[in-house]
Amino acid sequence: MGVTYPAGYDAGFKREEMGLLAVPRVGLYRGFIWASLTPDGPSLDEHLGFAKDYIDEMCGISPAGELELTAGRQRFGYDGNWKLQMDNVEGYHPNFVHYSFAVTMKEVLGDRMKVDLQGAYAEGTPAVARDLGNGHGVLDQRVFAPTSADERNGGGFIMAVFPNLLFLFGAQVRVIHPVAANRTEVTVQPLMIKGLPELTEGRLRTHEWFFGPGGFGQPDDTEMFVRVSQGLRAKSVDWVDLSRGRSRERNEKGTRVAPIVDEITLRGFYDQWKKLMTAGVPDASTRRVS
Repeated sequence: MGVTYPAGYDAGFKREEMGLLAVPRVGLYRGFIWASLTPDGPSLDEHLGFAKDYIDEMCGISPAGELELTAGRQRFGYDGNWKLQMDNVEGYHPNFVHYSFAVTMKEVLGDRMKVDLQGAYAEGTPAVARDLGNGHGVLDQRVFAPTSADERNGGGFIMAVFPNLLFLFGAQVRVIHPVAANRTEVTVQPLMIKGLPELTEGRLRTHEWFFGPGGFGQPDDTEMFVRVSQGLRAKSVDWVDLSRGRSRERNEKGTRVAPIVDEITLRGFYDQWKKLMTAGVPDASTRRVS
């Protein structure tokens, strides 16, 4: 785009050869820009698959059918692998990692609470987790938190789009940036609802009290990423078991479904990751991938 003090370069300097590489493929869906670093492979439509239904529903909370990323960016990092952030899309950690949040909300709101937060993430909950295929997964809580434009509940689901994108409650979009095997940076952008500017203030304040650096939620999760990373360095630990709920999976309209406290979303993510990482490797189907 430009060169600092260009007069200092002679005729041998070719500015046109020094720019960023062009991304081979770029696509659009519902206003979101998607890029692929390979010239071939599945189309964007094929890759998103069932995830498109949830993106459509999320955009549908706007009377204009569009969401806006106009509220700025929040950035944070942690000393751990990037996949730990994608691992966060499971429904059995909230009652433990976010215990203080659930207790505080019950004390503050009392009977005004629409949802029993601890009951929502426990055995017997009606909420489910879904493996959408292609590595995408959803924590579907719409049974007690329907998708809406309400500033305290942007929508009743959390979706991970393989490999490094998260949509949370219709309230934020999160992109995970691998920096090193043991370092990750995350960019979070609150989602504003086009056509309903009166909800902006409330949605931003809600974002701050759960996802902000002094909030109830994100600092908890980030601490867990670091602790898990430390635990995985133990010499006696070779594998992490992700079999919870395997025996009670069921098929539902082309997707795999299980209770929200099961690890079905993680299995779907790592099935896709293994498939891509072992492509072209002989006998890869019989190998375990670390």
